[in-house]
Amino acid sequence: MTDIPVRSDISPEVHPGALARYSEVLNVEGTSGPSAFSLATGVLTEIYTSVGAVNDAVQAFEESGAGRQRRLVGGKVTEVTLPSDELITAVEARFNRSAKAVDTGIAWLRATAKSLEGTIAEMWDAPTNKTAHANEVRAFASRQDSALDFVRSRIEADDRSTVAAILLAPPFLSGLTDEQAKLLKRMAEERWCPVERRQADAVAAMTEHAIRASASLTAAYTKVLAQRDNPKVVASRKIRELAG
Repeated sequence: MTDIPVRSDISPEVHPGALARYSEVLNVEGTSGPSAFSLATGVLTEIYTSVGAVNDAVQAFEESGAGRQRRLVGGKVTEVTLPSDELITAVEARFNRSAKAVDTGIAWLRATAKSLEGTIAEMWDAPTNKTAHANEVRAFASRQDSALDFVRSRIEADDRSTVAAILLAPPFLSGLTDEQAKLLKRMAEERWCPVERRQADAVAAMTEHAIRASASLTAAYTKVLAQRDNPKVVASRKIRELAG
């Protein structure tokens, strides 16, 4: 699915291959799933490669010895490496490009999930799901030994008007708890619009995955940027600005 090499210095959950678990649900022809999966994979690829590029640049700089200094740390003379203004500027530029692409991708994923949820809502609002006897239906359900079992049986019988009358109203009117109503609604959606329900869940999960992964990009950037106010770095920046 992806030919991005795995690195030991970056969490496996940031690698685009971590999204493989959503592939089967989303790669359904004629749906928005394939586009969403491709975009989420692209977002993680951007994060993974950018974090890798920053790590490589920092490592190369440290190994060059260019920023090596001896300092008194905790009462002991210790050799430390301070990043250069050039390195910080380059990391900042890469971060800004990547962050913009990641933010755009996450926004698109959120819009896709919202669109899928809208399609599911349209199923519930279909005219065929309406009944003029909704109050009576809910009252009848509340008198059953188990309102949960009653609604479940109506779902299995594809009695959409009865189920909608119960689940689109406050649960207590039908003798259900909030958790029971949530469970039954999901059960109905998985039966009557299974592709949309599973894809909406998958896209929402990928969105959260991408948001968590983006923390790695921020962490890599922040680690380098923390040295921006170091006197040597500031001096280097001032000299560069002076030269124009």
